[in-house]
Amino acid sequence: MRTSSRTVFTFTVAMLTAACSGTEAASRRLEAQRDTVDGVPRLLYPGSGGPALAWRLDTLAVIGDIMGDDPDYQFDQVTRGGIAGDTNGNVWLLDGAGKRVIGYSSDGTYLNSFGRQGSGPGEINMAGGITAGRGDTIWVSEAMSGRLTGFPVAGGEPRTITFDASTAAAPPIVMLDDQLLAGMRFTFGFGGPSPAEQENRAVIARFSLEGALRDTLFSTMLPKPDIVQIESGNRRMTMLSTPRFAPVLRWAAFSDGSLAIVTDDRYAISILNPDGSERLRVERDAPPRATTDADRAAVLDEMRNQQVSAFGADRATLDEMLKRRIEATTFAPTVPRIEGLAVDEHDRLWVHASSDEPGGDGRIDLYDGTGEFLGSLPGIGMPTALMRNGLAAYLDQDEDTDVQQVTVVRLLEE
Repeated sequence: MRTSSRTVFTFTVAMLTAACSGTEAASRRLEAQRDTVDGVPRLLYPGSGGPALAWRLDTLAVIGDIMGDDPDYQFDQVTRGGIAGDTNGNVWLLDGAGKRVIGYSSDGTYLNSFGRQGSGPGEINMAGGITAGRGDTIWVSEAMSGRLTGFPVAGGEPRTITFDASTAAAPPIVMLDDQLLAGMRFTFGFGGPSPAEQENRAVIARFSLEGALRDTLFSTMLPKPDIVQIESGNRRMTMLSTPRFAPVLRWAAFSDGSLAIVTDDRYAISILNPDGSERLRVERDAPPRATTDADRAAVLDEMRNQQVSAFGADRATLDEMLKRRIEATTFAPTVPRIEGLAVDEHDRLWVHASSDEPGGDGRIDLYDGTGEFLGSLPGIGMPTALMRNGLAAYLDQDEDTDVQQVTVVRLLEE
């Protein structure tokens, strides 16, 4: 097993409620105002307050080779959608640089890898993410190629699901027993005289396990991006630049196919039935905060430290792309109150609420499937992936080398 040179540690998140009796904890329960908006029941909670949950995080492994030369522990270009777990508690990563899926046990032991670069069966070219499916199959999504490739963890021939070019599934992708849920993004009128003539729309759709589009569960407009032209030598490239902090469609799926969605900058979550109809709204009275100069500076600093890549582009073109992207960056007037959603194996909804302070980590709020607020997890960051068997994974980089690492933890509730 390989781990980083940093010490593998176990830590405890101390909460005030750990010392409370059951009666005291119940008295601190956050009560919601119940009403109806547009015919939909709504739970409106106060913007702050409520119980803090006493959970421990036990670190099981920090995976990622910093100083060694073992290729089984070297990966790069892993994205937030590139981590999944199987039923045995193993973690699988989409190694974007190596064009492969690589697996480890929860203690960091290397298990196996699947795939290689290419566009043929069992090969990976321009993957967008991975997800776990039935029979411990890890599915790799390639929206631009219109396909999903499933690699059985136990071995065997990979399976390919092919989509129609006009309705290809895009991450995030959720594999259910008899269907899959996926995002689709459409830009209508691209290439017209002006960006104002374009319609940018995000869609959540339902597909059969053979890749046939069944129906659209939800659709919303996205902010129109700015078009940035880049010229370097004899090459001309086009980039789309959306204002930073502009609201995007965030969603997560419960085990029965119900959805939690967020579409704007408020702390407002809609719960949809499996057929796409809205059954509940969960909100907190916490208005979005105004974007500050500190917010803008933090974004631009992060962009300057990014490594830009593009197929077939030389270094001079990449540098020019980064420069123009920074110059073209604009900002929405507010910072959204919700930065992430996830559903764990117990069908609890994890909500990553943004911080009141620029650069802050925010907090995690937990709700059950009925919208009842269970409490917050101060001191615990939003996992990159919530897995089965009480496991979670965090994607990070070593501070000294910028080498990517994945930390596997066990969530222990008290």
